[in-house]
Amino acid sequence: PVVAMVATNTDPDDIDVIIPANDDAIRAISLIAGAMADAVIESNQGVVEAVAEESTDKAFFDNLFESNEGQEA
Repeated sequence: PVVAMVATNTDPDDIDVIIPANDDAIRAISLIAGAMADAVIESNQGVVEAVAEESTDKAFFDNLFESNEGQEA
């Protein structure tokens, strides 16, 4: 999908998600881009935590099996 800031002088036909804004003003662009970046970072936070937890679990089981193999020998 195409997400874009659209002013009144823009053709919105090729845009899927329209953000009505003054795309000529640096403050408006900065505000909207910052809000979008914050939303992406917040949504990815759960993914990062899940991957970290998964790698911790894998390390735990890898170490568990390695320590049991050393005791059997």
